[in-house]
Amino acid sequence: QMQLLGMQNLHRVHSYGFVSQRYMKLAGASAKGLLLISVKFPVGEDLPDSDKAKKQILSLKAKYRKKYGREPNQFVAQTYDAVHLARLAIEKAKSTDPAKVRDALRTIRNHEGASGTFNFSKSRHSGLAKSDLVLVKWEDGRFKLADY
Repeated sequence: QMQLLGMQNLHRVHSYGFVSQRYMKLAGASAKGLLLISVKFPVGEDLPDSDKAKKQILSLKAKYRKKYGREPNQFVAQTYDAVHLARLAIEKAKSTDPAKVRDALRTIRNHEGASGTFNFSKSRHSGLAKSDLVLVKWEDGRFKLADY
């Protein structure tokens, strides 16, 4: 649509909801130059070895490839984290009562997930921080860490 409107020379930044191989393949050449905000999972291979998320990301990706024979996307990481965080909250609450689980989730700190380091509170519901996000680009048939 931006090309049709003559806006292809503008910088384009899209949300994490479009960090999907399927969307980029559908976009074809239109995805060139597009930046996307993302958790680190799709570009785990590009992260420096010093990044504490890299080891878990690469491990989860390898397990997923082995089991399903294809590349995982960021939604795999988000689902993986959600299940583990729910388990932790239920264990901390010693209950499945929704209010008790919610209160227990709010106490989780420094949980290293595939999407980042989770720290919850009464006012912090996503658990992630800006430092858990990166800019990515679609290049050579895969997401790569953007140099910004």
